Amino acid sequence: EWAPLVDGFRCDMAWAVPDAFWRELRDRVKDIDREFLLMDETIPYIPDFHEGMFDVHFDATLYFQLRQVGRGAEPAKSVLDAIDQRAEIGFPDHAGFLQYIENHDETRYRVECGDAAAAAAGAATFVLPGVPMIYAGQEIGQRGRRDAIAWDHARGPVRERYRRLLDVREAHPALGPDGDLERLDYHVASGDLDERPIAASGDVHPED
Repeated sequence: EWAPLVDGFRCDMAWAVPDAFWRELRDRVKDIDREFLLMDETIPYIPDFHEGMFDVHFDATLYFQLRQVGRGAEPAKSVLDAIDQRAEIGFPDHAGFLQYIENHDETRYRVECGDAAAAAAGAATFVLPGVPMIYAGQEIGQRGRRDAIAWDHARGPVRERYRRLLDVREAHPALGPDGDLERLDYHVASGDLDERPIAASGDVHPED
């Protein structure tokens, strides 16, 4: 009854439900709407859930790595290792992943790691392969984990940053889910590099 009313469904603790249930659910909703989205929140994610069950998966591995980088416990390049892990453990190239830095269970990223780290991590979710998620008030600098969104106290620069990220992602298909990620080596000849280069170019091949 609810399938015609929403675009998709987030399935929490998918590992605790028999696979046969998810397969039947998928068959039924896809009969109604082939574009209906089924997303599992399974920590850690399970490659087998992609075949015949879910379209998109919460990427808790990337989330944890972005937190570690923000805390200063891991180098920024370790984020790419989290992306590589998807294929290494068995996900197909066409699998979709939800990328996030905040949710209702955890302390806000900017509260734990600071504004600069939150800005960098938020941007990473928009330029890495996957689907970015903005959690309730993240786009206005909200500090409370489950508070009502304080629209009247929005931080303008934070909101403008997310608006620009959305515009850039929409303008450049290479940053979308069909883009390919390739590491580019570079050398800093002298001094410190405060800004890291990101290149978005080339064709995307959604049919691959």
